[in-house]
Amino acid sequence: MTSAADENSERAPLLHSSSSTLHEESDDAPKGTAQHTISNTRGALICLSIWVLIFVLTCNISLLTTVQGTIATALDAFDSVSWFTSTYLIALTSLIPVAGRFCIIFTPRYYLFASVLVVAVGLLITSQAGSLAIFLVGRALTGIGAAAFTPVALILVADLTSTRRRGLFFGLINVCYTTGVSLGAVLAGALEPALGWRAVFWLQIPLVLVGGLLALATLPEPSEGRQQPDSDDESFLHKLSRIDYLGILSLISAVTLLLYGLSASRIHATPIILAVAGFMLFVFVEAKWAIDLSYLLAS
Repeated sequence: MTSAADENSERAPLLHSSSSTLHEESDDAPKGTAQHTISNTRGALICLSIWVLIFVLTCNISLLTTVQGTIATALDAFDSVSWFTSTYLIALTSLIPVAGRFCIIFTPRYYLFASVLVVAVGLLITSQAGSLAIFLVGRALTGIGAAAFTPVALILVADLTSTRRRGLFFGLINVCYTTGVSLGAVLAGALEPALGWRAVFWLQIPLVLVGGLLALATLPEPSEGRQQPDSDDESFLHKLSRIDYLGILSLISAVTLLLYGLSASRIHATPIILAVAGFMLFVFVEAKWAIDLSYLLAS
């Protein structure tokens, strides 16, 4: 029997079990990790929803390869073509390191769906952009939302599969990545002559919303082992108070400055130096100040 201390440790799963057979109990399961069993149908729907979302994420990495010339002409932005994809990748990469923390606070189910809505808004803004600035804002929002997809997928594999089958599902995630990156440019190149470059973006909105709604309907609720005391009655304000804002801002700033410095046509020392300073600040914050501040609202 798992002790109360083990149930509330970092090894405790994020999702609780429901009945049936997707997760097979195995002797090599690590101690302190609950075994999850869900029906094969529900498991297939979860896999489908995650595959759709990762496909959208990875398509946006490569799709501009074949349509960036048309977009640059429409927005009169030939000197900024490199930022069409770089803006998306910088936003995506900057948020991934903190996505796991958001999963713990808000649960993978709700964090994923909120991120899907951000992606949908980003795609809508991108598709309707009349200037370079608005286009890049849309691309950045799309990257911010898509940053949740990979961490949530990895968490689901760790929580819903046995150690014996875990490698298979990690491999399927990699297949999704390869498929999306490979087909993104092809699909965009086929759609643009027929429907225009704006359709390349707005046609993704129904796809990502279907994936998000499917995930919301099929993902299990958080396991009791991961819930904080009185988490059922915990207000949204209390959840927000548990976010390490200074640590998140310092890490995002450092990653953004580093990627910006390396993505520019000419490498400049200033953003890289500031990025190093940001990483040092992040380490200092996590070592000295990063605490759960939710107790401040209890007084």
